[in-house]
Parts: sequence; structure tokens; C-alpha cells
Amino acid sequence: PEIRYAEYKNDVPFFRKNAGSLLPLEEVQRIRRDLDAKVKEGIEDSMDLGLDDEAPKKKTDDAEIEKMIGDYEKAIPPELMEDKEKTELYILAKPGLASLGVDEVKKLLVQVDHVAQAQIQASGKPFKAEYGGPAVFMKVFNDGVSKDLGVISIVALGAAATLLLLATRRPFASLFILLPIAGAIACSLGVAAFTIGHLNIISSLLVAILLGLGVEFGIHLVLRTNEARVHLPIEEALLEAVPETMEGAFTGAITNAAAFFVLVFASFSAYRQFGMIAAIGILLSWLFTYTLLPALIILTERFLPGWVIRANQGKQARFMPPRWVLWGIVAGLPLVAIAGVWALPRVGLERSFNALNGDGMPDPVGHRASVAMGSTLTPAFIWVRSVDDAKKLEEIVATLKKEDKNPRGSIIQSTVSLGRVVHDDWAERKPNLDAIKKALHRLPDDVWKKHEARLTEFETAVSAPELGLKDIPETFRRKFTPLDDDGTFVLFSPSRSMDDANELDDFVDTLEIAVDRAKKQGIETRVMSENRIAVHIFRQVFADAPFIAWSATLV
Repeated sequence: PEIRYAEYKNDVPFFRKNAGSLLPLEEVQRIRRDLDAKVKEGIEDSMDLGLDDEAPKKKTDDAEIEKMIGDYEKAIPPELMEDKEKTELYILAKPGLASLGVDEVKKLLVQVDHVAQAQIQASGKPFKAEYGGPAVFMKVFNDGVSKDLGVISIVALGAAATLLLLATRRPFASLFILLPIAGAIACSLGVAAFTIGHLNIISSLLVAILLGLGVEFGIHLVLRTNEARVHLPIEEALLEAVPETMEGAFTGAITNAAAFFVLVFASFSAYRQFGMIAAIGILLSWLFTYTLLPALIILTERFLPGWVIRANQGKQARFMPPRWVLWGIVAGLPLVAIAGVWALPRVGLERSFNALNGDGMPDPVGHRASVAMGSTLTPAFIWVRSVDDAKKLEEIVATLKKEDKNPRGSIIQSTVSLGRVVHDDWAERKPNLDAIKKALHRLPDDVWKKHEARLTEFETAVSAPELGLKDIPETFRRKFTPLDDDGTFVLFSPSRSMDDANELDDFVDTLEIAVDRAKKQGIETRVMSENRIAVHIFRQVFADAPFIAWSATLV
């Protein structure tokens, strides 16, 4: 029930049979002109039928005729959606859900796979089912992020514990520094659960970030207590170390929290959510450290002296690097800073999700299907109120395609709508179709005899009746029909991969111009495009960057 429809082939016979009614009027008129010209020139062995623009030839052999027929057939989509090697058949399953969240996607894929495996087993044949497309891409990306977050959190915890152990040389000290931070992280995640309800791709790094920033409070407290313990008992050492470090630690906490809190004023919602949770987490880390850590130290030292704080240690010699090393650092760092300033404007932003995935193509099946069918699985859907509006929008896009000066060619591959197959020009179309039929019967008998099957098929095509929207097969109509049957879609497909950031911008800019021109003509539109959403997100990120940098610095 979650699948609206599924298909694996095109209704080629319908389009062959009704080409005369479905083709644009301009194409019908061109065929008529070219066919008339060839008949008048008395070309006996030609099967061109006006389908190419070359000058007519006086003689055409069978191989050349077959080549021309083959060129014509390229315009007709293949019946089956399969790859060139005919080893894979692609079934396009359209989800009928109002929205596809990660949970819905996972449930959907499990159900589809259950049905597929049952069918495969029932067939007794060695088929294999694999899945691709936007839903799979979403699942793979989400699974990768979730897996990485678990690994990152464990690695961050292990690294922090190891480095703390090296710094304090006391396992309990390392553990006690981390325990308050763990409590602060748990509270921060609780705040996120009660206020926002979820983490996002940025705020999900919270555990690693709070571990890195939060442990410094405990490190200062423990090491300062170690220093005071040289000449004071443990309680007095703590009474000296806590106020001495707490003020500086609080200043650091407030500064870090304020810098994160600046993100609350960003336009990108993922930044806002992360900024709020991170700021709260930093302050909680300071609070938990200075309320829990001294108590843990005192309780442990009463029963296990020296297990947290090194007792009665002598004054340790300070390590001083050679002067030439210090001079090298002093001289070298400004040069490194200058190089950084020079490189700053040259730093780009990676906007390819495939590249960010890191482990190769996240959706190989979807990629193969797109290549095999010569079209994207994620075109932009532009909703309009009527088929007439769809025709006008397609004309706008066609104009934009002609105006495009990109040396690589227009970013627009095609637009498709029901306006392509439903025409209201029958009064002008019918005489042209009748003239084409008449011209066909004026071809010499030997041409008819040699190519009777092809010519008969062509005659059938130009004898097609007038077709209305209800006459178009449902398998074609449903691609352009919303779930509530209100309005119709225009599918807007790019000519190149959208994984390149510049191509992505070009496509979305063209889409925005088309929508703007449609609005000026009084055409109401609504755009549904994952690429458009991605570009808007990147534009928000770019717009927020200067504000975040300057405001965080001022804070």
C-alpha cells in the first residue's frame, strides 16, 4: 500500500500507433513538406520520409534505408527499462507516502525486499534484487552518519581517557574528569530531546565536541590540586585549587558557550539547533565538573590516598626546549599565518554528497539505472494548475534553453508534461495528416513492396484519431498527476550530473528563472526539487558564515 505504482516498461505500441496525434504540430507539418517534396522529385528507392534534413538522393540502397529507419527508431524509447548488456531490469517503484523520513524509508525498503524475495523464491530462478534511488541514498547516508557518530564518540572517549591518563598518571583521575562530562553530555542530549526532539547532521557531533571542550575544566582542577598538594593536605589543596581555577574555567566556559550561542541567530536551522545545544552543554560541563569532581576526589582520597592526586610530590623540573627551537617557532609561525591568510580566499566548500560519502558511490544501482535510461531519477517537479499552464511553462523553458550560452551546452536536458501529448490544434492538424497519407500512396509500388511493413506502420500512425487527456494511458498520465488529482506536473530534467557544485547552481538558477517568468505570465507554480533544497541550504550556509565569524569574534 505504500507504493503508488511500479513499472518496468514503456507503452511503446500506443505511441507508435498514435504518433500523428501525439507529435507536435510543427513536426507533422515538416513531415508533410518533406514527403511532398520527395514524391514530386520521383525518388523511387528512398525511405527518408522527411525524417532527416539532408538533401534528397536519387538512389538509396537497402543498408542506407535501414540506417535511416534506425535513426528514426532512436527517438522511440525502449520497451523495457534495462541496461545495455541486458543483465539488469529496472523497476521504478513510486512511493505513495506524503513524506519520506528515514524511518519511513527503512520500513518501506524492508517491505519491498520481503515481497521481492518471496517472488524470487517462487520463481525458482537465480534472480537477485538490489535497490537504488533517492530513498536508498537517504538510508545509506543516514546509516553512514549514524555509524560514524558511534565510532567518533568511542574514539573521542578513548583518546580523551588515554591522554588524561598520561597527563595525570592516575586512572581514577582520568575517570573522574570524564564522569562529570558524561553527565553534562547526557543532560544536553536530554535538553535536545525535550526542546527540538532530534539531532541533525551537525549537532550529532555534540558528544565529541563536548568531550574535547569539557575535559579542560577537570584537567585544570586536578593539575592545580596536584601542585597545591605538594605543601598542603588534600582538603586544603582542593580549597586552594577550586577557587583559583574556577574563575578562569568559568570565563572559558562562558566564552565558548557565547561563541556557540551566536549560531542561534543563523538562518540555517541546523546551525541554530547545534548552537543552542552546544552552548548549554559547555555550561553544564563546567557546572558538573565543579560540583561533582571535588566531591569525588575527597571521597576517594579518604579511603584510597594518592589514587587521584599525587601525594607529597617534590618540585618537578620544568622542561625547556633549546633556544634555537624557540627562535625557529617564533620566526616560523608568522610565515605560516601569512600563508594561511593567502590561502583563505582559495578554500572551497565541498558540496558533493557523493564525494563527502567517502566510501565510493552511495547509490550504485540508482546511478546505473539513470545511465541506462538516459535520465535522472530525481527531476524537478513543477506543479501547475492545468495542462495549458504546463504547455506555457515548457515554452518558457525551451526559450531559456535557446538563450543559454554555456559552452558545455544548456543545463536543461528536457521538460516533459501532459502538454506534450494533448493538443487542441486538430482543425489544423487533421488536413496535414490527410495530406501525408495521400503522399504515402503516391510513392512508387516497388518502394511499398520492399518496405510495406514500415510504411503500413507509418500510415497507421498518421491515421491516429484525436486524443484527449482521458485517452492517454494511465501508465503515462500518473507520472504527471498529484496524489489529490489537483493540477499537473512538469518534469524538469538536467542534462548533466548534479554532483558538481557549479552544475547544481546553474540548474537551480535556470529553474528559478523559469518559475519567475511563469509568475510574470500569471502561472501559479510550486517547485519540488531535492537539488533546489540542497542549493538553498548551501546558500544559507554561505550567507551565515560572515555573520557567525564576526559575531563570535565580538562575543
